[in-house]
Amino acid sequence: MPEDAGDPNRRDAEYWESQATLARRSALHRLQEIAGKWETAIGTLLGIFVAVAFVQGPNKLDELNSGGAQLTLIVLVLVAAALAAAATYFAALAA
Repeated sequence: MPEDAGDPNRRDAEYWESQATLARRSALHRLQEIAGKWETAIGTLLGIFVAVAFVQGPNKLDELNSGGAQLTLIVLVLVAAALAAAATYFAALAA
């Protein structure tokens, strides 16, 4: 039996080394679980956004007085939709 087998500092170091190894081995699984939750949240928000945009969009667009404001709003909505789609795609890749 080695001299320091009963040493509390050695046992503590071995414990924390095993915990660090476990954390390294389970990191990918934890990240994939988190990405799955983000995917669900992004998909839900995207669904709400699309529903509101299609239901209220035309009415609100007609309320704007200038054509420039209408065009700006349309471009911003399209950019937001593209970014939301990209976020959903990347979340699916991560999960």
